[in-house]
Amino acid sequence: MTLPNEIKQNIWTMVVVLPEDITPIQIERNSNKFIWSRNQFVRPGAHNISAVPPLMVVNLSFVSKAMYDEVSNTHIFYKCNKFDFRGYREDFKAYIVGLTDARRQAIRSMHVELRLDWVHRRKESMVLIASCKGLQSLELSVDTTREANNFRTLLTSRENKNVHAAVQGLKNLSLVVPTTASITDPGHTNLRASFTAFKNDLAVSMAKPRTGHYNLKLFQQAQESADLHVHGEGRLSEDKKPGIISSRTRSQKAKSISADGIQPPRDDPKYDLNGFLAWCIEKILDSRETGCDDGSAGVEFKVKCQVHSCSYPVANFEGRTETSWEDASVFGPVFRDRVVAFYRSNPEKPGLDAVYNEWLRQIDGEDENPAVRLNQLKALDTVMRKFVKAKEVAAKAAAKAEAAAARAERVKAWQLAEHIADS
Repeated sequence: MTLPNEIKQNIWTMVVVLPEDITPIQIERNSNKFIWSRNQFVRPGAHNISAVPPLMVVNLSFVSKAMYDEVSNTHIFYKCNKFDFRGYREDFKAYIVGLTDARRQAIRSMHVELRLDWVHRRKESMVLIASCKGLQSLELSVDTTREANNFRTLLTSRENKNVHAAVQGLKNLSLVVPTTASITDPGHTNLRASFTAFKNDLAVSMAKPRTGHYNLKLFQQAQESADLHVHGEGRLSEDKKPGIISSRTRSQKAKSISADGIQPPRDDPKYDLNGFLAWCIEKILDSRETGCDDGSAGVEFKVKCQVHSCSYPVANFEGRTETSWEDASVFGPVFRDRVVAFYRSNPEKPGLDAVYNEWLRQIDGEDENPAVRLNQLKALDTVMRKFVKAKEVAAKAAAKAEAAAARAERVKAWQLAEHIADS
């Protein structure tokens, strides 16, 4: 560490520069962490970090604070490596907005794939490129040779200013045509000619010094659409998202952010503004009678809920579930069919009469459709009638069985008496 700074920087440069291009691929949606090689990519959301050797710049940063300052704070990794965003357009946006300003402005060389027929995408791409103040070399590639007219459109459309800002001060601007394109294909020739005209029209801007000025509003829109939970300076700070939310909220959220820069999803509110249960009832497990303050009978249900707001349970739900006892009064119109289904399967469970009487009192309620409530009431009435009838049938069967048992006992006693008399 006692070597002159110039020699040390030369050493660090030889160590941190990779022989192949850096290909940032987001490891997971909302994350500010990226793999750096196509060889690590398995499928969306799955990756194999160990498929390539670890980045030496990361290893050096962990040696000591002094070496961290030498390597990381000078941004050699970004200055000396080439970044290739072909095939991963969304990762281009996520990576650029996920960098700190200093790291983004240190990038010198990149390869960006454009969709020139998508107006919003090309405008966004130009703004993101313009935000890289230190950029010196830019390669553009397109999906198809049918993009010739779209290069002309870039200069005649409203994003003309963004295009000039993107190429201003560049030392090299080149086009990479699709590998499947044939040199004899007229589209190939037209694309080359169109890009040459495009580049000539931008020659004046390329000759000017690169200022790093860009459309801040469009850049902020790109930040929002990238939907990173942590971006920009937040990657290095405890606040995580400076300038987005209040400092107290930031400090509270920082504690729950995962190592991948993802904040766990919030639970939806358990009750809505009307006091009804908002979580989705997956199943009613049990019921019990309770006493109300006015002396009337009340009912509580033991429910298993999927912790999200939805009218119908999600099959193979992978989120959190919660079981609790809930008063019948918090069951809104959407979930009363579950109560009916519960009593259809378990008519002997307590509370059927109390629920029926409560629903009968509310039949004229103005807050919901009376016809729906009436149908639910009729369904409960049918359950009650069937249950009463079943109990009557069971009672008659029990009485009949009891009478038969009594007759059998009398016959047995008579036969015993006769046997005694004969002996």
